[in-house]
This record gives sequence, structure tokens and C-alpha cells, in this order.
Amino acid sequence: MKTKNRILPFLTLLLTFICIYFGCNNSPTAGSGSETQNALVTGYLYKSGAPAVGAKVYFVRVNYNPRTGALEKSFANADTVITNSTGKYGTSDLDTGSYNIFGKGTDGTLSLLDSVRITGDSQVVPPDTLKLPGSLTGIIKMQGTDDPRTVFVIPLGTNGFVSTGQSGSFSLSNMAEGQYSVRFLSILDRYLPLDTTFTVTAGQALTLPDSIRLPLKIPTPTGFKISYDTLKQIVTLSWNRADAARVKGYNVYRQHLDSAEVKLNALARSDTFYVDSTGRQDQAYIYSVVGVDFENKEGIRTAGERVLITTGFVLVRTIGTSGTGENQYSRPYGISISDNDMIMIADYDSGKVLIYDTVGSFIRNYKGFNSPLNVVYAEGDNFYVVEKNSRLIKLVNSSGSIISQFGGTGIQNGSFTDISPCFFIRKNNALYIPDYGGNRLQIFDSIGTYLKSFTMPAPWSISLISSSTLAIGSDATLSIVDTAGIKETEWAGVYAFTSSTTKNGNLVIATHEQEGPLSIWKIAFYSPTGNLVGVFGVSNSNSPFFFGQLRGLAIDSKNNLYVADSWSKTVKVFGLPSNL
Repeated sequence: MKTKNRILPFLTLLLTFICIYFGCNNSPTAGSGSETQNALVTGYLYKSGAPAVGAKVYFVRVNYNPRTGALEKSFANADTVITNSTGKYGTSDLDTGSYNIFGKGTDGTLSLLDSVRITGDSQVVPPDTLKLPGSLTGIIKMQGTDDPRTVFVIPLGTNGFVSTGQSGSFSLSNMAEGQYSVRFLSILDRYLPLDTTFTVTAGQALTLPDSIRLPLKIPTPTGFKISYDTLKQIVTLSWNRADAARVKGYNVYRQHLDSAEVKLNALARSDTFYVDSTGRQDQAYIYSVVGVDFENKEGIRTAGERVLITTGFVLVRTIGTSGTGENQYSRPYGISISDNDMIMIADYDSGKVLIYDTVGSFIRNYKGFNSPLNVVYAEGDNFYVVEKNSRLIKLVNSSGSIISQFGGTGIQNGSFTDISPCFFIRKNNALYIPDYGGNRLQIFDSIGTYLKSFTMPAPWSISLISSSTLAIGSDATLSIVDTAGIKETEWAGVYAFTSSTTKNGNLVIATHEQEGPLSIWKIAFYSPTGNLVGVFGVSNSNSPFFFGQLRGLAIDSKNNLYVADSWSKTVKVFGLPSNL
């Protein structure tokens, strides 16, 4: 019993010495900051299977930017501690968050535990092993003559970063094995940062096989403007040209207020303007433009600009009314205006020709015609009537008596296979009459004597646009020919069902267009050289600019346009702008 009493004090002293020397007491490990209230974080570091004694362990927040974060104390190294004889380390200086835990041995070996979440509770992090350092090298490629030395290579969540050399090369050396989030950042404003990840292997030098290319910032186009031509119904967009090193082109978008947005151009445009003539009258659209980079990526669009497709044309009045009365028409087709502005209308269904004055007051009618397609004033008060079914053209005097008639059905000269519904013109008392089915234009004198003809594929409409030049429309083209039938030029894609000529020499045509599921009749104006100078017509049947089936056009001495619409059973008068 006396022996045991002597041994206990000795053992107690011995254990106290061992724990002090080997660090096995219950107090925090070196660098722990035990005076704070944070939870204790501990771990072990090894090398070649043995405890790594005297190694430095430091903690860096994973989102710490070593280039700019040095100004933020809260993002700097949170703590640095030294491992004890068992390889153990610990600290209570860490706030909650995610950290990279780095170890550095006395011989330069390194370790990395990446993205360790510190929760605020006491915790033990996974053990790690010191290994030989690795490295990573690569090349930065810049656009054009940009200097690659403007780029910094920044391993986030570490204590260091590097800049690139004049050739664009960079090297991250003395790196612990593990995965790194690396940011490539240029001080040039044209580039966006490039964030990526790399894995470093212990003892190995990794060279990236491909060059690093920083993405260009794609600027929003500046100076975006919209202009609108009310006569042509053309929207023109323009904007300033961006830096060619950042933007290779532009995409243009349009959104109808009642439908989805669409891109108007198939490929990125290199021009800084866009002309859109596909909008429908009385509809509103929102336009925007966006820059496109060399990878066909889009930037941020301009603010949308709204445009309402309106017209510069004005409905002045209507002539006559629909019905079966003496002063009414049931299906107006042709229309003609005398030298003193008397209006004559051919009514296809009733077989009448009606006369009105310039303000639309009814004067008289002529009856007994066989489906009259058109009426054309002759000299004096005489007029010609074109009959559909008989293919006859009749010269009628002011009392309604027939002076002469000619034509008829046939293929011989002077007859018609299928007389055009768009009729004929009078020039120097000569009549130029399209034979649609016969693929020819026939010429007669003023009383109907056949003179000559010339070949013309399916002539449909005809107008005189100068003293010696005719505009002849067919299904898909409009040909400009002289009075001898020699073609001067051709306007492809211009469909003219009927036509006339304004006082300024512009050709006005009735044309039929398909816009998606909608079939729209429009009136278009062309200069003598074929340039579009005006257009109007809508699909909304409640609009005064709606046409159900255009059949006759005529111009009075004041440059007003008279339009016969056989489907809507109306004759409308539009005031034309002075430049038309």
C-alpha cells in the first residue's frame, strides 16, 4: 500500500510532461486563437504515411481574388498554424464559409483541400498528404493586335496570381495537387473575364494543348434610330458601327404586338442599317437590334422602338353606291375619266355603264352591254366598252348608239382568245389591246380596224408611261416596251392586274400579294425607272384602305386616284401626294 502511494504522484507528473511535450492536452493547437468564440477546426497532415511535423497550414476563402482581394481584409488569409508532432493542426479563428486549406512542408512539399465548408460547429476536416508541387502553363490568344500582357491569370482562393508574357505565355508554378478555379482577366475593356477550372497533378508540369481565348464583350449598338416612309410604307433602321474586333455583325428583330418576335435577317448583317417593307398597314411593330460576335453569340439588344405602319394617302370620297337602282352599280369593274373629269364606270353584273360628275353626283347610265369589263373615253363624248363574253369592243356615242364594233372570239388577227380584264389604252387614236389568251398585244385604229400585233407572254394590263413607252403587266413581271413592241426592260416580281399613270408619270398598279395566310390587294406606285415610290392596302375589311378585288384604276386632272373594287362593290377616290 505504501508503494502504490509513492508511485501515483510519479505517474501523474510523468503524464503531465508527456502531454505538454507531445501536445496531447485538451487546449487548442498552436494558432488556434482560443480567446475567440469560434468553433474549433482541426485536421491532420501527413507525408509519405508519417505525420508532417512543423508544416504550415493556412486557410483561404474559395472566392478570394488575390489580385483585388488584398484590399478586403475579410477575404485575406484567415489563419496560419503549424502542425505538431502528430501532424495535427487546429484553429478557432475561422468564420463560417468555404475555404481552401493549404499545407506546406518544411521541404517544400504541398497539399490542398479545396472547398471545405466551415459550419461554425467544432469539426474535423479530412486528412491530407503533402506531395511534390506541380505546375500549369499555357498561351493566351488575343484579338488583332491586342497585347496579351494585359491579361492576369488568377487562381481564385489562393494567395497568388501571374501576368502573361509578351508572347501570351503564362505559368502557374509551385502548385499543390488539386482542382483550381482560375480566372483570366484582361484590363482591356473589350474583354470579359474567362472563368474555368484546372486540375494540377503532383510532380507534373501540365501544358494546355489549346490556347486560351478571352471572350469579347458584345456591346449594345448605340445610336439606334428608326425612320418611316408613309408613302412607301418602309421602315428604315440605323445604328452606329461597333468595334469590328468585338462584333462581326448585327441581328434585327421585329415583334408584332399580337404575335411572337421574329428575326428578320437570316445571317448577321455587316451593314449598320436595315430596310423593312414587309409590315402591314395599320399594324404596330417593335424593332430592336443586337450585336453578334465571332461565335455567333448575341449581346444585349437595344431598347425596342415602336412603329405604326400608317399611310400618306387619304380617302377623299366614294363615287356612287351598290345596288340595283338606275344610279347604282352591283359589280364595278372598269373606270375611265374624260378630259373634263366626268367619271364613267362599267358595271359587270348589270351590263350598265354609269356616268358621274367629279363630286360623285349621278348623271345617267347606258344599258344593254354583255358583261362589260371596261370603259374608256374616246374623243368627244364617245366611249369604248369592252365586253367579256363576246370579246367585242364597241364604240358608243353620247346617246348610247353603237358607232362601230370589232374583235370577237378567235385566234385570227383582230380577234381575241381571252381579252384581258385590264383592257386597253388610246394613244394618237390607236388602240392597244392585250389578248391574254393569245399571248399578244393587238393594235387597232380608232374605229377598230386591225393594224398590227406583237408577241407578249400573257399580257394582262397595259398603261402608257411616256409618249413612246408602254408598261405591260403579266402574271409575274411588268415589261417596259416601246410602241413597236421592243422590250426595253423588265421588272421581275411586279404583278400588275390593272394599271394607270399619274400626272407626274409614275405608274400606278393594282397588285395582289400573299402575306402568310392573308391575301391582300394593294395599290403600288413606281417611277418610270422601276423604283417603288408608294404603296397602300390592308387586310382589315373595316379599313378604308381595304380592297376585296381591284378591277379598275383611273387618274383625274387633279391627280386623284379612282379605284373600282368589284368585291367590296365600291368606287373610292384617294388624294395623291403632290410628288406622285
